[in-house]
Amino acid sequence: MRKTNIVKAFIIIALVLLIIAYTPAVLWWTGKVSLPVFFTYMRTVIHVGLLVAWAMSVYYRIIHKQVRRYLISIGGLMIFWLLIKTLKYYFVYDVDSTRMLWYAYYIPLLLIPTMGVLVALSLGKPENYRLPKWTNYFFICAVILVLLVLTNDFHNLVFIFPKGETGSDKNAAFNIIFLVVMAWVNLVGTVAIILIILKCRIPKSRAVLWLPLVSLSLTILYGILYLIKWAPVRVFLNDPTVTICMLFIVVLESCIKSGLIQANTLYGKLFYASSIGMQITDSNFDVLYTSESAKSFNIKTLKAAAEKPVIPSMREGLRLSGAPIKRGYVFWQEDVSELLGVLEELAGTAEELESYGEIIRDENRQKERRKKLEERKRLFVSMCEQISPQVELLTRYVEELEATENEETAKLILSRISVIGAYMKRRSNLIFLAEQPCSCATEELRLCLNESMASLRFYGVECACFFDELIDFDLTVATLFYDFFEVAVEMALNNLSQMVASFNYKNSNVGFSIMLCTDSDMSLITKKFPDASVEKEDGIWYCMLAAGKGEAFT
Repeated sequence: MRKTNIVKAFIIIALVLLIIAYTPAVLWWTGKVSLPVFFTYMRTVIHVGLLVAWAMSVYYRIIHKQVRRYLISIGGLMIFWLLIKTLKYYFVYDVDSTRMLWYAYYIPLLLIPTMGVLVALSLGKPENYRLPKWTNYFFICAVILVLLVLTNDFHNLVFIFPKGETGSDKNAAFNIIFLVVMAWVNLVGTVAIILIILKCRIPKSRAVLWLPLVSLSLTILYGILYLIKWAPVRVFLNDPTVTICMLFIVVLESCIKSGLIQANTLYGKLFYASSIGMQITDSNFDVLYTSESAKSFNIKTLKAAAEKPVIPSMREGLRLSGAPIKRGYVFWQEDVSELLGVLEELAGTAEELESYGEIIRDENRQKERRKKLEERKRLFVSMCEQISPQVELLTRYVEELEATENEETAKLILSRISVIGAYMKRRSNLIFLAEQPCSCATEELRLCLNESMASLRFYGVECACFFDELIDFDLTVATLFYDFFEVAVEMALNNLSQMVASFNYKNSNVGFSIMLCTDSDMSLITKKFPDASVEKEDGIWYCMLAAGKGEAFT
């Protein structure tokens, strides 16, 4: 894994830098060489740089915001410790100032273990968790001890100096508060480690717990050996500030590496162990991470999957999908073999349904054709029933035409046939119009009357028709009036000489009036139209028929 190689390289570089900083110091402590000031500054830069790098790594590795904040604070306290140590030994020469800088050592020494307890209390809590108020007592106690150390010149409860000598870390003796300070540092540090271990949720984790315990034990042991001025420690680890800082980092790193402090590391192994087939590539589609169950694909396939999901092999039933991420792409594989099987079954079913649908469409077309034929038959039957009297009359006229030899009589019969034929034609048309929406019934009746009157004029009858444009009615009324007109014509046809038809609108009733000059008895028309009124005046018959309520247009 590339990330693992980066971590290994960082560790190696850190060890090399520590060796570079440590070896000349040991040679100088043992009195074998005399080092220029440059090496002193270089050691400080190396130590501070490593602490800054560690704090930055904590920022990127630790997930929990509160834990991350406390760990970075610990790193800041270590950097502060190294800087005041450098000031004390290489930049400040006043005895009183150097003594105050030495007192300031105990600020990070007391606060770092206190921060460790707060880290331990924050583990396993949600992101928005805030420590309870009673934890402030840890800070209060640590701050009180820090103030006692910083004000030692006023009470000498921490360090005691020989009378007549200027106080420094060279001639200081320890007083009661110093023992309290050391007890606090060791006790709080131990409590922090114990709390971290007790909160451990790693299965079968007894083996990994030894690492932070050993690291803490070495830190405590070093402090004791340094205080009793054990010679090997004084020779090879004569810089307690750097040594304790590095041991603190070892303790914290051992907690992180053993999983006691959760960090976003080992993602490569987790990614590899994932049951989902996934791969992460760089921008050139070179694979950086891959899960154990992932199948490898060529760059061409990966580029296609980055645009849209693809199925490289129907036989394997894998669908490869991709999405861009920072500086690369992520690809995941899905087993869609069952879905492909279902789609195949659906395709077969679709073909069957298409065939069945074609059969249904044929049946519907046959039904529609049959329905049209039945409708035509119904209309034809209705038409035949309606004009059957005229058909019989027309048949009789045809027989008379065939039997006559007189030319004038033949013309008269043909004229009558023309009148009857015009009615049959227009009446059939009204039957067809009745089966569909019609908004021009008045105009249709006008055409019917005009055509019938044209045939009557051919017969020799003087005809006229008057329409009021403000009168309108539906097709049923138009048919009624046309039938009334035809019955009147047929009754008077033998001796009809003049005829006038007109419409009127009175008292919301549409009326149709026919004036006929004929010798026929037109009163018989009431047998077929009981609502009709018939009058005769001066040899002229007045036949009138009302058709209920009409509608006047103004």
